[in-house]
Amino acid sequence: MKKSTLGLISRILLGLIFIASALLKYLSIEAMDMFLFEHRVLPWILTQFAVRLLIAFEAGLGVLLITGIKPRLTRLLTFITIILFTIYLLLKPILFGATDENCHCFGNYIHLNHIQSIIKNVIMLLLACMIHWSKGWHTRFSTLIMIVIAFLATAASLIIYPPDVILTKIYPKHIEVNKEGFNELMQQENVKQLNLETGKKVLCLYSTGCKYCKRNAIKLDVMIDRHNLNRQNFITIFWGSEKSLTKFHNDTKTKSLHSTLVNPLLFLKATKGKQPLIIFLNNGTIEQVFNNRTFNEEKLIEFLTK
Repeated sequence: MKKSTLGLISRILLGLIFIASALLKYLSIEAMDMFLFEHRVLPWILTQFAVRLLIAFEAGLGVLLITGIKPRLTRLLTFITIILFTIYLLLKPILFGATDENCHCFGNYIHLNHIQSIIKNVIMLLLACMIHWSKGWHTRFSTLIMIVIAFLATAASLIIYPPDVILTKIYPKHIEVNKEGFNELMQQENVKQLNLETGKKVLCLYSTGCKYCKRNAIKLDVMIDRHNLNRQNFITIFWGSEKSLTKFHNDTKTKSLHSTLVNPLLFLKATKGKQPLIIFLNNGTIEQVFNNRTFNEEKLIEFLTK
């Protein structure tokens, strides 16, 4: 086989891998948001933008590889990207722990652990060593085409599944509780014991089987640890069974907060059937109510420190 043919095949294979990686990450966008946020490096808002920009970069690089546009720049970006991903994988056990979990290179669709992902990267590096044999596509419109590809990839990543901060600006939604039902909930003996009427409290209303409640619990756990917040100020009220509550904690692997179980009908009446809800209480008075999209670190810290 001619070197030029081998280089072309390698270039297209690498392009397809990057595009597949971007597409599968995007189809698992919520899991990707949580995966990066659990690294405890970026706040939630920046985490969502970082995930989408990473996906856009991979998709754009994949398209550049397949089309052969800007071959020298594309080769350089390919090597840098694979090397940086490999360095991350090597440092991950030291900086973030956990080596057996899914690395999320292909989202939730193809599970690769730490070692498998490094092997994958080594194979990609070998392919990258051969792409210089491919001639590429040289045209005077190369720069323009590259800019268009970058713009379209970035725009698509931010528009199809926009970050929460953009989504809530486009579709503002007033979140509230049923005041009568909420007052009934607060009068339950087990709820009274949670001391919600004293000081500032962050009350989380969760269903034990709700995936969005689990994600919010993980997100909140990261926020508490990052800002060294007092866990005594966080209260959780669940509806569900004791068995499902145990599964909730096992699935989320979060540190425990003061919590209780309540009657499902009373819970759903108070929340108008919506969950999760996060409520800021000041001496028992509701100040703000959020759902999983509108809740973020900035508002949490502002409430607890103002």
